[in-house]
Amino acid sequence: MNWLAGLFGVLLALGGPQPAHAKRRPPPEITPVIAGEVRYAVPHFGALHGKEQNGGYVQAWEVGSGKLLWDRMIYRVAYDEKLERDAQDVFIARIRVEEGTLLVENDLGERFEMDLANGRVSAVVKTSRRTEVAPQPVAQEPAGQTP
Repeated sequence: MNWLAGLFGVLLALGGPQPAHAKRRPPPEITPVIAGEVRYAVPHFGALHGKEQNGGYVQAWEVGSGKLLWDRMIYRVAYDEKLERDAQDVFIARIRVEEGTLLVENDLGERFEMDLANGRVSAVVKTSRRTEVAPQPVAQEPAGQTP
């Protein structure tokens, strides 16, 4: 009977629940960029906070007060329903501000620009069908307001 218990233990060890293994590394933290009185930050895991997806969002915060000015999707990820969603997330890898334009690069090497005066986003370099420019704002807003 001891050999049966041993065999059961081996079978359980081989076929039992296996630990979960991450399919990809977590995205690196992106250092916020300050331009004028606005701090631009990248929140990676939007889906945990009610957002449509992980990745692709930038937030603008007022430096003095810490008030959130806007929270904007820069690009939308096109998910394949047949694949695990988390393995398809596309995260922002870099941001910078130059001459009134927010420059965004994702981990696919795609680059997007957002005009900070009106919130309009355009794709500068597109390398895949996995992303598309997010829907544009309806109204034209002044710089620093909600794009």
